[in-house]
Parts: sequence; structure tokens; C-alpha cells
Amino acid sequence: MGSDEIRSQGLRLKELFRDVAYEIDYYQREYPWGEDEVRTLLRDLCDSFKS
Repeated sequence: MGSDEIRSQGLRLKELFRDVAYEIDYYQREYPWGEDEVRTLLRDLCDSFKS
């Protein structure tokens, strides 16, 4: 496969977050991230991928 090709595969949410770290921008770090905020973030991400 050439370096300009894109491959995709289905992943379970658990696999998406295994062995990787995601960072929140500095200005968001003091914002309290509870379960509701994480759910909203994940829902927004899923919706953006569906579009």
C-alpha cells in the first residue's frame, strides 16, 4: 500500500481507546469532565464520522 492510501476498519470503542492517549486542549483542562460530558463528546464524535 502506498503512503497516500487510506485504509479503514471497524473498531469497538474499547479498541479505539486501548494503548493510546488523547489530549484535551489546555483551556479545557480545568473544566469538570464527568460521565455526561464524556458521553456528549463521544456522541458528537460518532455523529461527525457519520456525516
